[in-house]
Amino acid sequence: MGETSTPKLTLESLRKEHPEIIEALRKEIENDAAMKEAQAQLEKKLAETQKALEEAKAENARLKEAQLLVEARTFVEAKVRGAKIPDLTKARIVESLAKDPVVKDGKIDETAYAAKIEAAIKSEAEYLAKLGVGKVSGMGAGAPTEKTLEEAEKAFAERIKIFGGF
Repeated sequence: MGETSTPKLTLESLRKEHPEIIEALRKEIENDAAMKEAQAQLEKKLAETQKALEEAKAENARLKEAQLLVEARTFVEAKVRGAKIPDLTKARIVESLAKDPVVKDGKIDETAYAAKIEAAIKSEAEYLAKLGVGKVSGMGAGAPTEKTLEEAEKAFAERIKIFGGF
């Protein structure tokens, strides 16, 4: 039997005999590199977008909390306004309760919050009543002065002389 020799396939022989194959391979390699570069750029943009989204979500949450605290302060101020307690006590209640609103589903639970405010007002009013707010006390009692009419008139006349007389 005869030997059949197969021509040795080399890059040079392909370039000469089948330039379309070489061109197709070159384009495929270029396309593959371009695809990898495009994918890397897309992944970078995706990471940047995800980071921006997380920052926006955090900022949004912070702003919602700030808005909730402003609404809480307004709500407490409105509820405390009519209370029959000193203004300083009202301000203290507002400062205390505006920082800790009763929240349900991301909004102020007005019913529960109003009850909390009323309880605080009542507690402060009871405390002030025990202290005797509104009564003058602790100023000391003056010495009893029992002067006769003559002594009082004489003291009065002396005072008038001090201030230039009549």
